[in-house]
Amino acid sequence: MVGSLRQLGFGLPTIRACLRTAVEIAQDNHPFSSASFRTDGQRLFLERVGEGGEHDIIDLKSRQHAFARIVERSFLDLEFDERKATRWFLLPHKQTIVADPERSFGQPIASESGVPTARLAQAVAAEGSIDKVAKLFDMAVGVVRDALTFEARIRAPLAA
Repeated sequence: MVGSLRQLGFGLPTIRACLRTAVEIAQDNHPFSSASFRTDGQRLFLERVGEGGEHDIIDLKSRQHAFARIVERSFLDLEFDERKATRWFLLPHKQTIVADPERSFGQPIASESGVPTARLAQAVAAEGSIDKVAKLFDMAVGVVRDALTFEARIRAPLAA
C-alpha cells in the first residue's frame, strides 16, 4: 500500500503522519489495508460509519471532516477481501489501471492485459503514437491513454 501511495505522489512524511492519525482514530494498527481507508490520489481519508448509521469522512493529514457527498466522487477504487485491500484501481471511476499484489509484483498495470503502465508510456514515447501502441499491444486506445494519464500523475513532483 505504501508503494502505491508513493507512486501516486504521496511523500513518506505525509504517509507516516496519516498512518499515525488513522491508527489513533480507527484504533486499528493496519488502517491502510482496511475497508475504511480511502484516497482521491491527492489526500488520504478515513471513512467511518457511526453506531447510528451516520457517515463520517476525515482528511487524515488535516484531521478535518470532509463533506462525504463531495469527496466520495473522486475516491480511487479499492477492492477488498474479508480483511484487507487486494486490488487498487488507480484512476477515479475507471478499472483500466490497477495495482494488484498478485500480478506484476504490485506495479501499476493495464487491468486486462497486465502490461505495466511504464512500459506503455515508454512505447508511446518510442513510437510517437498512442494508436500504434494500442495496436502493438492489442488493446483499446483508451487503455493506453489511461496508462499515460497515470504515468503523468506519478511523474509530477512528489507531495510533502
